[in-house]
Parts: sequence; structure tokens; C-alpha cells
Amino acid sequence: MQDINLYEKIIMYDDKFPVKLGVTKKEGMAPETLLFSNHWHEHLELWYLEEGAVNISHNGRPAVIHGGDLAIANSNELHAAYSTSETLRYFCIIIDPKFFATELGQGHFVFHNIISGDAAIKGFFEEIFEEYQAHAVGYDMAIKAKLYELLVYLVRNHISRQITQEEYVARANKLERILPAVQYIETHYNAEISYSELAQLLNVSKYHFCHLFKEATGKTVVQYINDVRLDKAYHLLKNTDMNITQISMSVGFNDMNYFSRLFRKQKNIPPSKVRSQETRTL
Repeated sequence: MQDINLYEKIIMYDDKFPVKLGVTKKEGMAPETLLFSNHWHEHLELWYLEEGAVNISHNGRPAVIHGGDLAIANSNELHAAYSTSETLRYFCIIIDPKFFATELGQGHFVFHNIISGDAAIKGFFEEIFEEYQAHAVGYDMAIKAKLYELLVYLVRNHISRQITQEEYVARANKLERILPAVQYIETHYNAEISYSELAQLLNVSKYHFCHLFKEATGKTVVQYINDVRLDKAYHLLKNTDMNITQISMSVGFNDMNYFSRLFRKQKNIPPSKVRSQETRTL
């Protein structure tokens, strides 16, 4: 299986406009279509879903968002997403940290990952992308002005916490440190994985590895591995005719009862009900 490079180097081609914008509309999609695999970067990524439903995770914490919701990937956060509806329309803004670092101080803001029911955010995105699509004279200045407004609004209303420059650097270093282990789990989730082999990838002791991993991801190694396996199982349940026992074995669970208990706890639905579950369409 091909290795996954989880770190994404985002290149901004214009230092005076260190922002990337995109509008995407997809139709006729199969359930659980991969939109982007687990990755991270230093940039702030704002993902506004106008239509449809998406299963998105931040640092291994899954959530389902619907039309009108904003998902935010903070700097140095692992994030991935699958569609859960046939039709999607979303807007994406990727912002270089230096775009707002000077104006908002030397600290780094950590925003809530999911923001729902905020009509003001919808207005900001509509105005930004109207300028982007019209491309009239001065559109870049207009977009930057609107982005500043949006960022100030998020800072005043949707901050989870603020971290210092030292914490920011430490966080990035921890994530980079465990990447070989995360990559290994992503590609060997269906095999037996020991703490020893993961620790060897980092050239540290098992104890030190477990400590590093929990600090970087907020989860124990077992929790993280199980979450990866359960996400793969959900995808197989939605997109194949394999029975539950086959799926349980194929993603690395040897105990069907244990698999079913974990699946129900994480997904709030037993695996036997997934195929009959109606997809919410907005």
C-alpha cells in the first residue's frame, strides 16, 4: 500500500495576497467519497459547506457537518473529510499565518473546529466569493478587507483558546515527530500493530512514544488505531456488500462483539443499521 505523506506544503505564489480560495460543486457522489485524506499544514483552513453533508475529523475527532456549517482546521491540526451526501457545494479559504499574525498579535489563536448556525459567517463567505468570482478591479484588496473582518469576527466570537509562539512551535514539533507512526497506522491499520514497532519508527522507548503520541493527537495509541479502523469499517459498510464479520476482520478487529461495541459507541449506530440509514440531504 502506498505511503501517505500527511504534511502538506502549501505554496502561496503572491506574498501580497497570501490566500487561496476555491469553490467546489460535486453531484452524483457515492456515499463516503474521500474528499481529502489526513494531512496537516501551518496554514489556517476555513471550509464552509453550503449544501450537503460531510464527515470531517480534526486531530482524530470526527463530526458531521451540514449546509451552513463552517469547519476550521487550525494550524498544525490533522484533518480529513468524507462526503455523506450525493451533492456537495463548499467554499474553501486557506490563509497563510503571516496574513494576520502582525495585526492580531504574536500569539496564535485556536478556533473552534465546527461552527454551526452563525448567519454572519454565511454573509462573509458570500461577499468574499462574490468578489473572487467577479474579479473586478481591486478585487484582491476587497477580499483582503473582508477576510480581516471575518478573522476579527472569529477571534471575537469563536476562539477556543490562544497559544503562545513557544506553544505553537512545540505543537508543530510534536506533530512532526510522530508523523512516521501516524503514516504507519494509516497504511497498516488492518494488521496487528505493537507499541514497540511504532516506537522504533521514532527511535524512542515505548513509554516515551505513548506520551508523545497522546500529547500530539489528544488520544492514546489504541484509541487512535481503533478510530482509524472504525472509519474504514464505516466506509466498507456504506460502499461494499461485505458482511459485518468480513469487514470487522478486514480492518483489524478479531473480536466481532468488541468491534460492534466500539462502532456503536463512536458512530452512535450499530454496524447492522448503517446500510439502512438514510443519508440526510439538505
